[in-house]
Amino acid sequence: MPVIRRFILFILLLSSSWSACAAQPTAESIESLLRVTKVEAMLESFYVSMEAAMRQAMVRSVADRTLTPEQKHLIDHAPQRYVAVMREELSWASVKPLYIQIYQENFTQAEIDALVAFYDSPVGRTTIEKLPAVMQQSMMAMQDRIRPFVAKMQAAVDQSVAEAMAVTPETHPNP
Repeated sequence: MPVIRRFILFILLLSSSWSACAAQPTAESIESLLRVTKVEAMLESFYVSMEAAMRQAMVRSVADRTLTPEQKHLIDHAPQRYVAVMREELSWASVKPLYIQIYQENFTQAEIDALVAFYDSPVGRTTIEKLPAVMQQSMMAMQDRIRPFVAKMQAAVDQSVAEAMAVTPETHPNP
């Protein structure tokens, strides 16, 4: 009987320690992780990047047109208006609860604690500072690879459409 009791006690201890390790992280610990990883600053950087990208897209879209001063003024200020809406709809206050929920659904408290410890270390802080440049370079490298891919895909689509249009009832009768 003592062996069975020990076994049951061992199983109970094991299951309680496992559930403690797999405990859902607290909102406070996730907020700490979001703070050390500078997610709010990254969101702000995203707004700035979006405004610049919108501005470039708008300039390209009217590049071959002669605009009146009023039209130019409206085009110049449109990206600011769009980003203002984005800032309102995707403010840090509105998206922070989503981040907390997502992290709680995907990480344990132990994992969050380890991430906070890492990102709060010198190597972690360096990683956070270097990641934006790494991401930007990665995106630029992918754009260089995607352009030829898109051209090849467009050619394949065009060929498929041409082949489909060449089929006539005489060359491909329906059963």
